[in-house]
Amino acid sequence: RTRQLRTAAAALLRAGHAIRPARRMCTPLPQGLIRKSERCHDFAGAWRLVRRERSGGLAVQEFSGDEGPVRLQAACGLFAEVCVAPIGVVPSDAIVAEASYAGCVEVTKGVASPSGTTATARHRIVDFQPPSGDAPHAALSLDGQLFCESGLPDARYRETWARLHPSQEVVALELVSETPNRGARRQGCWVFCGSHFARVVGLSIGQGLVSGTCCGSLRQLQRLHGEGAIRAELTKHYEAMFGCVERPGLLRVKRQAWASVLESREEIFYDATSAIGGRITLPDKSGEDLVHSFPDGSEQRWRVLDWDFDPFSPSGAASVGGPLGL
Repeated sequence: RTRQLRTAAAALLRAGHAIRPARRMCTPLPQGLIRKSERCHDFAGAWRLVRRERSGGLAVQEFSGDEGPVRLQAACGLFAEVCVAPIGVVPSDAIVAEASYAGCVEVTKGVASPSGTTATARHRIVDFQPPSGDAPHAALSLDGQLFCESGLPDARYRETWARLHPSQEVVALELVSETPNRGARRQGCWVFCGSHFARVVGLSIGQGLVSGTCCGSLRQLQRLHGEGAIRAELTKHYEAMFGCVERPGLLRVKRQAWASVLESREEIFYDATSAIGGRITLPDKSGEDLVHSFPDGSEQRWRVLDWDFDPFSPSGAASVGGPLGL
């Protein structure tokens, strides 16, 4: 019955309908998926998208330099992908062009994939776009410094990603709580690799208009609920940024969501020396949370899943395992 319901729901979405509540339609996150593990070690690292094509070579997109999406993925499967609207896009188009998301990769043993590839499901826990209901399956493979992802079944899409940094040492953090209460629960992923970091935060699946509605596109959702309501929710509750660790304890934003709308540019996100961006307190031991205290008095607690080095302390402890002994 569940399979029939999802088949019917997919048909409704293709026909232009929207379905609520999204939580009832979305593939649930497997219990225990987000935890420390090495299941995605081969694909860990910082990547940039260089080419995307649909089945048959149609609708080819190619990206160079800083144009395309970037994805940081940890050995445990946690990932954050930052895809922001380019500067100069008109506000109405900029909102629908924001397509960052974050979640966790599951290695799926019961799904057939071509020889030499790994079958996976990419579970989204935060998404700037409305959910479709499914955790899409893909076959992953490595070719030197390139990472290839093909949609399953039948390679309905193919993406080629290039390494941004040779290191596979990562830090992976999962947002577990915020104070004061925002009125709606948010989730998030914060991943570091080498000198890069990506951070995506937003409403949990089932919360609000965007994450709470299965829909074919954000533009369609705007027609249903109004452009103003969708824009207000996204700019209030959703954050995405890609940046660099200029030195341990100094994080600078290179790209971020809403830059074209809010006219923001590169800025320092955190400086441990000057206290720009507040204060970050590392856990004393494994099992405790990292705490980010902001200048306005708000606080975020992040669960540590991977910790190969310390990007937050000016001392820059960089040994594998880090100060937490993970």
